[in-house]
Amino acid sequence: MEKNRGKSFFNFIILACVTAFALAPIFIMLYASFKPLGNKGYSPKEIKLLNPLNATTLMQNKKITPYPDPSTSAQVFIKNSQYIGDFLSVSFLKKPDKNQCGLAIEIQQDMRKFSHIALLIKREKETDIFRIGISDAYGNKKFVCLNDYIVNKDSNWERIKIPVKAFFSNTSNVFYRKKIVEKIIIEPDVIESNSLEISNISLMEKFFTLANYQDILLCDKYFYRYFINSLIIVLIITIANIILSAMAGYVFAKKDFAFKSILFLLTIVLIIIPQQIFMIPMFILIKKLGWLNTYIALILPFLILPFNIFLTRQFISKIPNSLIEAARADGASEFYIFFKIIMPLSKPALVMVGINTFISNWNSFLFPFIFTNTNNMYTLPVGLVSYKSLHGAEWNLVMAGAAITAIPVFFMFLIFQKYLITVVTKETASSWLTLSKTKHIIEKIFKKEK
Repeated sequence: MEKNRGKSFFNFIILACVTAFALAPIFIMLYASFKPLGNKGYSPKEIKLLNPLNATTLMQNKKITPYPDPSTSAQVFIKNSQYIGDFLSVSFLKKPDKNQCGLAIEIQQDMRKFSHIALLIKREKETDIFRIGISDAYGNKKFVCLNDYIVNKDSNWERIKIPVKAFFSNTSNVFYRKKIVEKIIIEPDVIESNSLEISNISLMEKFFTLANYQDILLCDKYFYRYFINSLIIVLIITIANIILSAMAGYVFAKKDFAFKSILFLLTIVLIIIPQQIFMIPMFILIKKLGWLNTYIALILPFLILPFNIFLTRQFISKIPNSLIEAARADGASEFYIFFKIIMPLSKPALVMVGINTFISNWNSFLFPFIFTNTNNMYTLPVGLVSYKSLHGAEWNLVMAGAAITAIPVFFMFLIFQKYLITVVTKETASSWLTLSKTKHIIEKIFKKEK
């Protein structure tokens, strides 16, 4: 009993390790698709917008300007404190129209990947009231009261955090989707508020974000086109392969004709030869026919695959000939026999053909990449490559797109898993039966020799 328990535990450990190793890429893909930068080793951090080292540089490069009129002579000073380092001391001056000037800090950031705006602040008087806001390239602005987040009632330095979602609760849908913020604005809320000291403004990143999926599903106008192209191509190829490979398999399994063995041998040879060898001849032929960048180029060469012929032939050959002969004796035609007897009995193999064809063409990159050259004809795998730029790949978008692309394949396995189990079980049982018969024949031969 102890040996059996030890053996069972060892088998469980092996199975768990194999499963973990197989599922690891999927978990990494999903993990990276929810990260702000898509890096599996990435951890949230603060993006420093204003700190003691760059305050002077930001002012010289006009990244910190008076708001709303940059020409206003707002008094902005760089001061020093032993505790806080360099900080901005801002005096908000009244304009001729009695409106006070604010301070704008240029950031150019996508706010969906940030959770808070953090800053150190010091008011001159407790009664001073200020507000902080954000502005996009289209002039959309949203302000919140800065004093709502101040806890200390005195005039000492305090670190406060403003949730980013506070700025987007009532904004327009387009602004909410993109959230590309150009500037952070700080200005007095009442006329009496006239001075403020600011330091260490930063953006605190989220640990997980749905921004990557929003970019693909809501902002990328071509993603749905990629999806429709893939769906049309894959459905036509899959249906054609199921019917045509079943017909070819039936002919090879149950019919006798000239050069049958040679043709079946050529089919097996085509399985062995890599598809990349046919890449250049197919491209030249399709170009001469004028089919480049069309559905015909993506569908016609793949309407029947050699492996599917081999698989259906092996399965149909196990169907008893007596069923076919009985149907013929009753006056059934060849089409009736094929569609009413062969196809239903070959359902597990045809499901295997369908799944294999669907997955191989759904994930196909090489031939769609060669035969298409516009966004309107790209398939999903080719479209995901467009998220690569000269400055590197946007892995967060690539992983989010890959996760969406995997959904149809997942449901395909989920729906047809019972047929897959049937095929595997039958093939395994057949293999064991063949091995046992071979072993029995060998034992008989040795007994006769003895």
